[in-house]
Amino acid sequence: MKNPKILVTLLIPILFISMGAYSYAHFTDTLVKKYRLHVNCFTVEIKSYKAVSRYDDDLITKYPPDDVLKAMGGTTTISLSTNQAFPGWYVWVGLLIQNQGGYTAQVNAPIYDINDPAGIGVHTEEYCYGPFTHGEFVAADQTVWGGIRWKDLEESGPPPGGSPPPMVLEPYGKAYQNKMVMWIYIQLLDLNGPPEDFKITLEITIDVTLAESVYGVAQDTNEEIGSDWVGDQPP
Repeated sequence: MKNPKILVTLLIPILFISMGAYSYAHFTDTLVKKYRLHVNCFTVEIKSYKAVSRYDDDLITKYPPDDVLKAMGGTTTISLSTNQAFPGWYVWVGLLIQNQGGYTAQVNAPIYDINDPAGIGVHTEEYCYGPFTHGEFVAADQTVWGGIRWKDLEESGPPPGGSPPPMVLEPYGKAYQNKMVMWIYIQLLDLNGPPEDFKITLEITIDVTLAESVYGVAQDTNEEIGSDWVGDQPP
């Protein structure tokens, strides 16, 4: 080349620019690193439920109905209503509950919202069975769930072996104990009430907290916990 000095003059700035960009990228990466944290959520839902009573459970309106619940894949709240309630009327409500999330969860006594225009009041009792793996539930199904009739409950009370809430459910997985059955006895108080039948609506919501083994202290939540969060990670 006739004038190599001109070439050198052109290459030196290019070289410094490249080195400067590399140095900036290197040192800023060691000082601040961006990261994304996703917190796994847990989902505990009612997978199936039933309402049985000697006063003809066909007269009890359930929501969601079985086909809707199946399409939903589960729910945390169910509603029962009847137009033929009276003092002393009762119903047994069975809940099949499953933890479908990645955290150990604690199922507490349900939350009741009762529309009682007659002002009679109600008495409730809860009995928990489990926790079960899938295989354990299949083996126990006839004694705590599928084989239970209203006559059995009226004559013998709840299935044997029940315990009051809370009950801890392990995370979702075939080998984990993530299923349970809860039977609830609901009875209108046998006090002076209206002479004719009246309407009553019962709303039952499962109350779920993180098990103490997760954070040391159980925390209330009726929703999935989880979010994407972007932040700076210190060196």
